[in-house]
Amino acid sequence: MNTIKITLLAFKKNTFTFILVIAQLAVLFLAENYMVSALVEREMQFSPFKPVFNENTAFVYDSEYVKNAAMLGIDSKASREMLLCEIKDEYKIYDVMSFTNGEYTVYSVSDDIYASLALPLAFGNYGSAVGSFGTPAGEKEIFFPDGTDLKLETSGALTASTYIPTMMSLSSQDMTAGDFYYTSVNERNIILTNRSSIGGYEQHFRLSSGFLIEFKSDTARNFEALKGVALTVPTTEIAENTNKALKKDLLKFIPLVGTVLIIVIIGIICISIIIFKESERRNAVLWICGYSRAGIIGVQTVGIALMTALSVIISLATYGLLKISGNEMVIGINLTFENFIVTFITCMLLSAISSVVPALKCRKVSPAEYIRRAL
Repeated sequence: MNTIKITLLAFKKNTFTFILVIAQLAVLFLAENYMVSALVEREMQFSPFKPVFNENTAFVYDSEYVKNAAMLGIDSKASREMLLCEIKDEYKIYDVMSFTNGEYTVYSVSDDIYASLALPLAFGNYGSAVGSFGTPAGEKEIFFPDGTDLKLETSGALTASTYIPTMMSLSSQDMTAGDFYYTSVNERNIILTNRSSIGGYEQHFRLSSGFLIEFKSDTARNFEALKGVALTVPTTEIAENTNKALKKDLLKFIPLVGTVLIIVIIGIICISIIIFKESERRNAVLWICGYSRAGIIGVQTVGIALMTALSVIISLATYGLLKISGNEMVIGINLTFENFIVTFITCMLLSAISSVVPALKCRKVSPAEYIRRAL
């Protein structure tokens, strides 16, 4: 309590300086948490595909499907069969199937990929199916044109701004794992489920134009055969492009966070000097009254820590207001455990820096010498 009173008295004497440093700290926390969230978001899109991204797997896009459907009247399944008709070796497909009936849109992801999905949830867990934001947990009945129906049990809901894996996009040579998704904002009645949950009803679903294919043998020869009939990109290239994109994002934020951090460190050091110089008489009295050298340093460190905590609260409040207002900069950003760790480390770093000034001032000084200097 005494520490809080001392900090408030120092704040009253140096209001403008304190407000400036608190504002700088709040900007620092906002900037670094935006950076962390952006990087986690990219990694979040990549993680479900890591188990199947290897030298034997490629992404294939059936660019002929639309033409085949128009000219030959065939569906997505038949178009894919034409695409793969010359492949004789054993393979495994990872893809997304979709169905919409005007009430619900269902995306069914291969079990291996669904089991590793890491998209943030507003509540609940993935289970065998999740709904889009605002979808209550429970049983959903999906009706098909032939009168049959499928019951899906959703056990959670995605956040308002999220990514839906569809693998429907035609991607460039620089494609990343992010190209397997489309961005969804406040879309209703979307259900994301695994493949097992639609067993027996696959005939009602449309295959995605893009899919991952993993070969057991003769990988190079099969890749070449596929490249002759469709866009084919080895997943090793996609993984490399994804990692490059993550590094590029990091490099974009480092100058901003670094600049703000330097400004904040200078501000913390300056405010520490000001507080300590103006508190020397008080510190002398504390020393006389039994405070140790470490105790005096602690009083100053706790005071700076309180300022840091106030800055964190302000940055969280700012984030919340921007989120509520629908600001595009933060609407897709979700705070995670990684954000907490980075914020905590920053707070500890700043508190440690704030203790340097009093530690240097009290170093190798006896209580008597310090008191004579202060008085």
